[in-house]
Amino acid sequence: MFSPRAISRWETGATCPDISALPQIADSMARIETCLERNIYWALEGTDRVEYLKERIADDLKYLLWDIQAYSVHADLDDTDKKNCDEVRVEIENAVKEYFHK
Repeated sequence: MFSPRAISRWETGATCPDISALPQIADSMARIETCLERNIYWALEGTDRVEYLKERIADDLKYLLWDIQAYSVHADLDDTDKKNCDEVRVEIENAVKEYFHK
């Protein structure tokens, strides 16, 4: 169901906001390679380093699973491709559970 505001914007033909400034905004943001969270690995030692890596890998895999699910649902795929996406997602989920949730 559309909100009244969304319907009124659609009915009045209101245009989308100007997004021409987004590239400049993105260029001014810190790069992921230089952010503190990515580089803290080098300051850690021993089991702290291993635990940090496991957390990062688990987080990255969660994002990957979400992306696969979103692609499967929202992309214009035939049933075979959707089934393949779901199978890959399940395999990754099982690997994550097996390795990270012992």
